Parts: sequence; C-alpha cells; structure tokens
Amino acid sequence: MRALLLPACVLLISAHRFLALQTTGVNFSGANPSSQSPRPVRALLPSPSPSLLQPALPPLLPTSPPQPPLPPPFPASPGFKNAYSAADILHELELQQADGLPVSLELPMKSYRLGGTELGLRGGNLTLVGTGPDGATIDAQNLSRAFLVHKAGRLHLRSINIANGVAPSDGGGGLLIGNASAAILVNCTISSCTAEDGLAGGGVRAFGRSTLTLIDCKIISCKANVRRWRSTA
Repeated sequence: MRALLLPACVLLISAHRFLALQTTGVNFSGANPSSQSPRPVRALLPSPSPSLLQPALPPLLPTSPPQPPLPPPFPASPGFKNAYSAADILHELELQQADGLPVSLELPMKSYRLGGTELGLRGGNLTLVGTGPDGATIDAQNLSRAFLVHKAGRLHLRSINIANGVAPSDGGGGLLIGNASAAILVNCTISSCTAEDGLAGGGVRAFGRSTLTLIDCKIISCKANVRRWRSTA
C-alpha cells in the first residue's frame, strides 16, 4: 500500500513544481528565451483633457488706435474745395441750384474734359482757380460750349485755360454771358473755340446788359462763322 502511494506523491510534487516554474517564466521547450518576442504590455494611461486637444490659439496682439483719414493729395485753400474732374464741378453746380450758396473750387489737375456737357451757371456764383504749374484746362472737346453764365450769374476764373468749345447757337464757343450776368477772368486763355450759328464771338460773347472783365488774358485761334444777311423785296 505504501509502495503505491509513494509514486503518486512524487507525481503530485513534480506537477506542483512544473506549475511553479511556468509561473516564474522558466522555458522548458529548449528554445532561446531571447529569440521570443515579449508580450506587449499595455499601460493604462489617463485620457487627455478635452482642452489639450484644441489647437493652440495665437497670442492676442495689442490693438492700435484707429488712424485718421489721409488728407487729399492737394489740400485746398481755406474757403475752397478741390475738384478732380469735370463731374466734380458739375456736381457742385447742381448743389448750388438747390442751396444757392457760392461755389469756390480749386482745380489741381492739368485737364478737365467736359464730354459734351457745358458748365452752366444759372444765377449763382462760381469761382474756379487752377493751381497747377500751368493752371487748369477746361476742354470742351469740340462737343459743346465750355461756359454759359446767365440769369444774373457771377463767374470768376483765375489761371484757367478754355479750349475747344463749340457753340451751336447764340455764339460764345468758349464763354457766353447773358441776362445781366458778369464774368471776371484773370490770367486765363481762350483758344480754339468756334461759334457755328453765324453770330459773332467765337471765343467769348456778352450780351443783355452783361459785363466781361479780362485781366492778363489771351484769346487765340477762335473763330465765328458769320453769315452774310441780305434783304429781299
């Protein structure tokens, strides 16, 4: 009986030792332990905070105070406004028809092309001053008269060149003054203007108790196509 129990006890002890060696990592297969890949170990890390997943925002830069608007390239004299195109002059004349206030404009550009629309002054007061080295040129482009002043209007031009005006009627291709109006031109030139209707005054014409004053001015190459009238019985 003891002989049978002894081998059984030996087997139990051997099995117990085998399990113990397996738990301690002893290799019984005969292979090199270094050739076996170790089992990956997963570390339990805490999940990142949602704030860490957001992209980093750039630092806030100090805001500069708003800059004042840039001044015009040619500052106007006190009491004057700048006009940079013929459209600016026409706009000011339209405003004058509404409020009746005098209009004083400085013209810093070399040329102002009218494009077929004359500068009409109806009962108001208009002052134009050319501020460029050679003044400013009002170019009618042979499409219309340059200036019309009537209904007791007052026109004052200084350093203005009037060119290429054509009057389809009433004469005065460059400047027509009528109906008790007045015009004063200082250091101005009227050139290459024409009256097409047979009335005198290719460059300028004044009628109807109007007055014209020219100071240091020139009228060059202007003509009027005067018709010869004859009476018939």
